This record gives sequence, structure tokens and C-alpha cells, in this order.
Amino acid sequence: MNILKAALLGRSLGHSISPKVHEFLFDILRSKCDTDFDALDYLKIECRDETEFLLQVERGMIDGFRGFNITFPYKYAASNIGREASSHVKQIRSANTILCETPMRIISTDGDGFRFAIEKSCPDLSYNQYSLTILGAGGAARAVLGAMWELGWQKITVAARSLEEARRSVLPYEGVSAVKLDEISRDAARQFIVQATPVGQRTAESLLDDFEWRTGDIAVDLVYNPLLTRFLDHALIGGARVIDGLGMLIEQAALSQYFWMTGNVADRSLLNDEEFYRSQASLSTLLIPRWDKFAT
Repeated sequence: MNILKAALLGRSLGHSISPKVHEFLFDILRSKCDTDFDALDYLKIECRDETEFLLQVERGMIDGFRGFNITFPYKYAASNIGREASSHVKQIRSANTILCETPMRIISTDGDGFRFAIEKSCPDLSYNQYSLTILGAGGAARAVLGAMWELGWQKITVAARSLEEARRSVLPYEGVSAVKLDEISRDAARQFIVQATPVGQRTAESLLDDFEWRTGDIAVDLVYNPLLTRFLDHALIGGARVIDGLGMLIEQAALSQYFWMTGNVADRSLLNDEEFYRSQASLSTLLIPRWDKFAT
């Protein structure tokens, strides 16, 4: 039996359902590509610091791993490993997928995973009717910006607590504004706002509590556990359409697993609509449904 051995590397991984996601997707993806793998062994490995993270990556092939997914707080560190990162990874300064071969290959599937999930969730979205605002300037936020900035938005803004970090994240992109979080204001366009920070991940915290949401706006939270964060709850009350982070998790996981199976980078979604929504329905049962179900 040829086992695809992979793992998620990061800190505080107790909430992650990545092993279940990859297990659910394995047979779907195996049927769509030429691969010798007939089983999957996917682990979660806590890395206490960057030194431990880099050592785990370095030992990947020795320990029998085919690949790694990278999550908080090591996506930036992963993007700087040797010279093996893709040009896209160098631009966004973030990586979430490593293929353990010689030489090692490092990519990010976060941006395309986000875009493919939005295309399925909002198939008729007219980008030119919306202003895009991304909350956060970390690895996930930079990946989303890299995937979405050329789609014809009326305006694009990155907002972060640190104006310096926001400005650094928009440097590669012409016409993208950077502001501090407390300076966000809406314009006449419909708002498409992406919450791309860990805020609200199994807590009652939220961003934009006082934002003026309106009917026609779209709020997306990359947090997937809980499915309905307090951020999304505020947007829903204001009349906006809300989208949780589970779809992105599924799409990026499929792209990562395909990369490990074949060594190729997919340029399209690997899941049809039925597979995507079936995955969401099954995996959502593993998650907290609402932020107030565990918040104190």
C-alpha cells in the first residue's frame, strides 16, 4: 500500500479539522488524477517555535512525509525557506503548502482556494459593483489580496491595526489603499469585506462592531470554527450576505492534496459544485455552529 503521509504544522491546532477535510477529499481527488497513492495518513504537529517548525520541515523526507500544510504563525517563515518557493509565494510573503522532494517545493493554495470558494458561493457576483476591503495584513490576508485584486473592484482597501503592516502588504499592487482598522468607512458602492485575521476563532471577539452594513453587502470570514462568528452575525443583522471560512478551507486543501499527489499545481478548482457542497454539509457537522454557543 502506497500511503500519502502529510501533516499540518502550526501552533494551537486543537480546533483544526484539517485531517477530516483531507480524509473526506482523498477519494474524490484520487479519482481525478494519475496517482499511485491509495491511502492517506494526515497528522497535526504542534511546533512550539520557528526553530522547531524549520526542523520538522527539514526532516520531512527522512520522516516519510510527502507534504506539509502550514498554518499560523509560520506561513511567513515557510515563504523564506531556501530558494524553492514559487514567485507567487515571494510576492505575497506567505506559504501554506510544501512538497517534500528534492528540491523541496513551496506554494500557497490559500488565494486560489478563497477565489474558487467565492466563485461557487457567489456565481453571479459583479465585482465592479463592490468595494473590496480586507481586514488584516497577515499571510492569509496577503494571499486573498493576491488572488482578488485584478477582478475589477471599484476600490480595494487593506485595513490593519498596524498601518505599517497594511502599507507593506499592498506594495506589490497598484491602486490598493492601506488604512488603520479604526479608519474604515463605507462608500456608495456595495461592500465586500473579508475578515482575514484569527479574531473570532472560538472567542466572542469581533471586528467592525459598529460598521454600517446594508442589504447587498457581502461579509466573508476566513474563520471557520465557529461557522457564524460575531463578525458575520453583525453583518447578517445589518442585511448583508455572509460567507464562512469552511469553503476556502475545503478548496485550498484540495489544491494542496492534488499538489502532493501529482507534483502539479492546479489552475482551476478540483471540485464540482456537488462535491463542494457535499463536503461543506458533511464537514460542517464537526464545527461549532455559532459564536455564542461557546463564548462566555
